[in-house]
Parts: sequence; structure tokens; C-alpha cells
Amino acid sequence: MEFILYQNHAFSRKKAYDRVNVFVQRCGFMERQNTSSINRLLGLLGIIAVILAWLSILLAIIVSGCFNIVSMALSDLGDWVSACNGDPLCISMCNRLSEPIFNYGLIISGTLLAITTMGLYKFSKSYPIFITVAGITLALIGFLPERFGIYHFMSALAFFLTLLIAMIVYSVINRRKGLLSKMTLILAFVSFIGLVLFIAIELGFIDLGYAIPEIIGALPASIWISLLFYNYLIKRS
Repeated sequence: MEFILYQNHAFSRKKAYDRVNVFVQRCGFMERQNTSSINRLLGLLGIIAVILAWLSILLAIIVSGCFNIVSMALSDLGDWVSACNGDPLCISMCNRLSEPIFNYGLIISGTLLAITTMGLYKFSKSYPIFITVAGITLALIGFLPERFGIYHFMSALAFFLTLLIAMIVYSVINRRKGLLSKMTLILAFVSFIGLVLFIAIELGFIDLGYAIPEIIGALPASIWISLLFYNYLIKRS
């Protein structure tokens, strides 16, 4: 009788253990599912942030009606008073609706980029910090338009520098890890050319507007960031 009771007790314990084990496995599965969903969301929002920035710039150019890509800076789209040096005739020729489109577009996209980069920190603690800073400085470019002088310039310079550093750091860390690392090197080189042109114009060595080097510097980095979000947060989830 005691043996039968012992067997029943052991069977009950095993059954309870199996139930607990199944519950734990299900919880683990649900946790992984939730993590994957969050990663996909962060990746998608990160790509949207990049697209939003360029759409804001493009829309501001179209709306402005007076933007010249050769002789102007992209930041002129956000402050025509400074871009025109206060000339009423020049200001009247431009649609100032481009200012909120450009500035708020960069503020939103930069903030979104800084937030969504959190998803990359589990893969590395190095290059994501530079992307986060780039997002913050991008938002500052919109928050501190050209009339803020040196603060605007330093925000813009920091934006391009941090993006370039992020790509270089990623390339060094992942130098033996496939196609993306090699692509990053190429994109970083193109961005570096844009940064050199940017500095050369600022120092007066080249008579050209900032818009072209800004595009050369930012577009490759935008492609790289989008690829990062896709490969690490969307594809792997």
C-alpha cells in the first residue's frame, strides 16, 4: 500500500514538474517572440527615420521654390532670413513653408533615430553610441537653424563626424564578417570625401555651397544605417 502511494506521489510530482517545464518553455518562447517583435519594430522605425529625413529635405526643396543645390546649403531650407542675409527681396522669393518642413522633419527623424538605435546595443557597445549621437545632432540641426550661428555649424559638423566614425568603427570591428563590412568601408570613404569638401568650403578653398558635400556625406551613411537596421533588427528577428 505504501509503495502504491509512493508511486502515485512520484507520478504526481513528475506531472507537476512537466507542467511547470511546459509553462517555462512557453514563457521563454513568448519572451523571444516579444523581443523579436520589438526588434523588428525598432528596425522598421529606424529605417523610417532615415527616409523621413530625406523626404523632409526633398519636400522642403520643392516647396521653397528658390533653392540652388550648387550655391546653397541644405540648412538654408530651414532659415531663409539667415540664408538671404536679411534681404527682403531674397526672402520674398522663397516660400518659408520650407522652414518648418525641414526643421521639424530633422528634429523628428533625428530623435527617432537616436531612440531606435537602442536595438543595436545588444550587438555592440561601440558604433551604436555614435549613431545615437548622430541622431541627437541631426535633431539639433533642425532645432538650432542657421541663425544660431556657431551652434548650428557645430551640430552639423558633429553629425557628419559621428556618422563617419560610426562607419569606421563598425568596419574595424567586423572586418572579417561578410559583405556589409566591405560595403561600409566604401560608403565611409564616400562620406569622408563629403566631409573633406565640407571643411574645404568652410576654410574658403572651394567656392561652392554646402549642399553637395552634405549630400555626399550623409547619403552613404543613410544607406549604411538602413542596412544595419534591416540586417540586425529585422532580418535576424
